Amino acid sequence: MSAERHIFHSTVSQVPVPILDEGEGTLVILRLLKQSRFWYDNPRDFTQDGEPTLVDEQALLVRPGPAKLKFIAEHLLRMGVPPEEHEAILQKFIQRYLVPIDDTPHYVPYTVNILDISVSLLGSADYHEIVDWVAQEHIVYEDHWGTNKLKFVPASRSWIKSLKKIKLDTLEVDLGSCAICLDDFANCVDQLVTTLPCKHQYHVDCIVQSLEISHLCPLCRYPMPTVEADEQ
Repeated sequence: MSAERHIFHSTVSQVPVPILDEGEGTLVILRLLKQSRFWYDNPRDFTQDGEPTLVDEQALLVRPGPAKLKFIAEHLLRMGVPPEEHEAILQKFIQRYLVPIDDTPHYVPYTVNILDISVSLLGSADYHEIVDWVAQEHIVYEDHWGTNKLKFVPASRSWIKSLKKIKLDTLEVDLGSCAICLDDFANCVDQLVTTLPCKHQYHVDCIVQSLEISHLCPLCRYPMPTVEADEQ
């Protein structure tokens, strides 16, 4: 059996969800999914280890300007996406960014789905032919795990409003940086900071926009209370 290789495939979608206002940037949701496949004697002759599994999801507040692609690339690297895959992903993002869906402003979030297929060659199938065949599958994947079928569950509005907001100059410890905007807290002393129940800290403005889309912590996916939970 040959050494394991990887094929990366990505899609970028824009799906309207309730957002209070545009804020200071565009919300971009990065989702990394993984799947193992075992190939035999041709590109269509394979078995797979279940459906793609979501292993990481990050919500980013991307500010306008030329540095936005570098900012997204930094997060892709932190998620474990190899640098050689970044250009193809960012090209798809910028194409969607420049041509948003009809009558939809840029602050409606973008979702970047990245599928990492672990390839094990058990027969005579050629790896490069497999790569080409997987590229032709993208329509199937976009329909199967694209954002048209995703249901994001926001955190409860009342719970978001109850977040404890702290001024940085009242803290005696260095909190590092906000995992959403990547800005050092020390450089943003005029912004309020909050701590989620999972102990991760964010700028209030950054995490509020994220929680209005998804009730999960962007770093560890710890669930916050939802409207459904409040009703129960």
